[in-house]
Amino acid sequence: MAPIPEDITAFLAEPHDSREYRRALAVKLALLGYLYAAISEMLDVTPGFISQAKKAYAQYGVDGFTLKYQGMQPYLSPEERQSVLDWLQDQQEWSVALLQTHIETTYGIVFQSQQSYYQLLDEAKITYKKAQHTNPRHDAALVAAKKEILDFLTAHAAAIADGSLVVVFVDQCHVLWNDACGYVWGPRGERISIPMTNFRERQTYYGAIELCTADICAIPTDTANGDWTMIFVEYVREQFPGKRIVLIWDGASYHRGTEMQEYLEGVNYKLPKDEWSVHCILFAPNAPEQNPMEDVWLKAKQYVRKHWRECINFQAVLNLFEEALNTLSFKFEKLRMYMPSLQLI
Repeated sequence: MAPIPEDITAFLAEPHDSREYRRALAVKLALLGYLYAAISEMLDVTPGFISQAKKAYAQYGVDGFTLKYQGMQPYLSPEERQSVLDWLQDQQEWSVALLQTHIETTYGIVFQSQQSYYQLLDEAKITYKKAQHTNPRHDAALVAAKKEILDFLTAHAAAIADGSLVVVFVDQCHVLWNDACGYVWGPRGERISIPMTNFRERQTYYGAIELCTADICAIPTDTANGDWTMIFVEYVREQFPGKRIVLIWDGASYHRGTEMQEYLEGVNYKLPKDEWSVHCILFAPNAPEQNPMEDVWLKAKQYVRKHWRECINFQAVLNLFEEALNTLSFKFEKLRMYMPSLQLI
């Protein structure tokens, strides 16, 4: 253990800026033999901070502990600023605190205004945003390679255009009373409350959006299972009497289960594949973004949240949800990507 130089002891005995004091104390602890990890935890600094403080002390003595710039002088030279921007773009995580530590330990500079750090982050195109969930089983390569849908629709473009073949995207959703809650405008300091006796109360819906017209057909159901799937498919067929139907949906078990297999065998009995009454195509696994019906549910729930004041009970929530399905336009661009050669909607 090295003896503590008298100039460090004298420096610590005098009043200083807290950041200058931490530099001196970090060097003192390092000279006493403390590990960088222990010093980092005690002083809430990074190992780089300690290393830079020791280097500054070795070169300038206790003057190396003092802040390099004061007042309204320029802080970073153009070269230093570009170096900081390059450093930001190389990182995997960001925060104002990390940026502040990097600039202080590398250049001995502490900005007087937090805005200076925000400006650097903005220049580096680093923005503050909400993290989004993702499915770890989502296979981007498989999604990109999922050409069955486009190949089928292209091969049957003429039948789709003349209306003899109807294509629908199918999905299920659960509407909860709690879906009425969302971000709303209100007076500052005043809590926005929606009375709910059971925020978990829910209603299941089956729904489909038609490719060419963006028309919606949906029904409430007791649950999502094989029996209700067959009932909904029959409901869709009733909406398009005499038409062949193509159902495009995800690989849920009740879409592929025994009930649906037996149902399809019955409605397509003895028909050649190209004349099936009901044809089913699956989206890529774990790829809900492929299904336009997912966007329909989202838009309908947003409508419910917009009218949150009317959600005095769960039935009011369901009424608003169904009102959205019956009145809003769902002419999404996502529909066009499936049949760019047709003049849709």
